[in-house]
Amino acid sequence: MRVSRFIALAPTDRSNYGMRQFLDSYWKRLAPLIPFGVLAVALWLLYHEVAQYKWHEIEQSLGAIPSTNICLALGLVALNFVVLIGYDWLALKAIGVRLELAKVAFASFCGFVASYNFGATLGGIPVRYRVYSAFGLSGAQIVQLSVMLGITFWIGEFALAGLAFVLAPIPIPIKLHLPFETVFCLGCIFLSVVAIYIACIFRFRKPMRFFGKDIQLPNLPMTCAQLAVAAADFLIASAVLFVLLPNEIDTNYFKFLSVFLLATIAVVLSHVPGGVGVFELVILTMLGVDADKEVVAALVAFRAIYYIIPLLVAGLMVGVFEYRLRRKRINPVLSQISNAVSVVAPMLISGTVLVAGAVLLVSGATPSIESRVRGLHHWIPLPFIEVSHFVGSIVGAALLIVARGLYRKLDSAWWMAAVLIATGIFTSLMKGFDYEEALLLGLVLIVLLVSRKQFYRKGFLLHQRFSASWISAILLIIICSIWLGAFAFKHVEYQHDLWWKFSFRSDAPRFL
Repeated sequence: MRVSRFIALAPTDRSNYGMRQFLDSYWKRLAPLIPFGVLAVALWLLYHEVAQYKWHEIEQSLGAIPSTNICLALGLVALNFVVLIGYDWLALKAIGVRLELAKVAFASFCGFVASYNFGATLGGIPVRYRVYSAFGLSGAQIVQLSVMLGITFWIGEFALAGLAFVLAPIPIPIKLHLPFETVFCLGCIFLSVVAIYIACIFRFRKPMRFFGKDIQLPNLPMTCAQLAVAAADFLIASAVLFVLLPNEIDTNYFKFLSVFLLATIAVVLSHVPGGVGVFELVILTMLGVDADKEVVAALVAFRAIYYIIPLLVAGLMVGVFEYRLRRKRINPVLSQISNAVSVVAPMLISGTVLVAGAVLLVSGATPSIESRVRGLHHWIPLPFIEVSHFVGSIVGAALLIVARGLYRKLDSAWWMAAVLIATGIFTSLMKGFDYEEALLLGLVLIVLLVSRKQFYRKGFLLHQRFSASWISAILLIIICSIWLGAFAFKHVEYQHDLWWKFSFRSDAPRFL
């Protein structure tokens, strides 16, 4: 087909067609690497925003967040994921598919957790496709559902952000050198987009052709429901971070909501998985608080509460379903959900292992808690601590590679992941008694052991092919860990002998 089409072209058309094919091929390969460049710029700017603070100051600010605020944030996250079910429920209703609420809730939770942590392309879309396929939806229906999810998100984002930007426009920092002083113009543009969309609802009553598929725009009542669900989502999600901010910050909730919505738009457009660096940069820049260390600590807590904890819950949920399936104590509806769990389990477990590797790398790049290291001094020799620290970082890097094998359900990847995580637990305790880190790795190991039967494919781990998306994700994690280490030890004078300096209080050589 391609050969006959090429022969039929005129000489000039052939060269143009060949050039287009060449450019399309390279664009497909390079496009997943664009977030890498965006992240590099964001981290460089973020470094200058927080350069005046030291690592231990941020740690102290993180520990100073009241426990009541953390509990409130956790409760809001739980409420937010309940509201997120509305996205999938409305999308299914729009395409004329009915599913039990438990199935919709499962698909919504897994889809959003994967999307938030790994991005829509690498996480959210593949997870939803596999889950809904297991529930009997066709490929065309899943495409229609994905389009409706996107419409709900963007129309809700534009409507709420448009109102916030127009009614209470926040100023644009002078250092950004933008041609406008506030976000009022953006608000007008967003509201215009919403108005055009509503006009299309009345104008186009028949299905529209979208990527070769017929897409029926929802009616006005459905659109109002979409706006309500999306607005509730953004209001609650922004409140999670707002309750973690210090009381000294001179801003009210509605002003902060505008900043949060702007950061959310920047995250989606950047295509950086999880919006790492991009989200933090927009929040710190637009709040205009000179990157107060309490705000930085709140952002760290928000990322752990809103991103990491739901991912661990999803992994544990997979483990519970696998265990109950073995005990055959599942009712008919849960039995159907268990089939979806079996399909999506390798993807979610792969993601949790990827995060476990990132945690070990971050731990190896940042200072240990001094009081715990002093306690180990009386029990463990210094060479053993040094080796444990080094091995822990190597294990973290290896888990990033093994995660890809788990994604492909390789038996060899399962064995290697189990050994590496067990080693990581041991080194976490030996290098600085990081029991929180060891507990997290222990939960990941339990899920991995319970889900053993999901990894049955034979093959060598090193023979697998890494996609550009996976390479980009691994590079992002490594760059972030190096950035954290450079920030944590920016006050240290780097010399050649620092590589060989070993003592209980020398964390910088361990980072190197």
